[in-house]
Amino acid sequence: MIPLTNRSSSTIQKLQAFLSGAAATTNPTVTVGSYIVPPQAKPDFAEYRSAPQFTVLAGATETDIADAPPEGSVKNINYISIYNTDTASVTVTVCIDDNATNRILIKATLLTLETLYYEDGQGWYAVDANGNRKEVTASVFSSITLGGGSALSNYTT
Repeated sequence: MIPLTNRSSSTIQKLQAFLSGAAATTNPTVTVGSYIVPPQAKPDFAEYRSAPQFTVLAGATETDIADAPPEGSVKNINYISIYNTDTASVTVTVCIDDNATNRILIKATLLTLETLYYEDGQGWYAVDANGNRKEVTASVFSSITLGGGSALSNYTT
């Protein structure tokens, strides 16, 4: 979960996103799911308010994708979806605006029709145009030198 706070009129946090430059044809669309925890939360969570917020990014201009919570409250972000409908790849940055200081959470490049997601408990990941989750693959070394010798030639089982 990504918490946003509003302790007073001088300490306000909101979630923003922006592109590294202008979109070729169409700016990405954003959906953010969150709930607000009031200052005096009840044990049964009956007073939590939840609603999605829909936004279209404005190129390289910082765009609010989750407004600051009411004063004295916390807004917990439980999901974010950023869908690239452009005809070209885009590089998107998501950050917390902490009193006009950007705290970058992620910077990612999305191909056409790819989606960047954040889910509470899952973290950040991307989905390709076919709905397949993109995975990070590690490089495999054919040879590593450790302490003067080849790790592969000196390794025994």
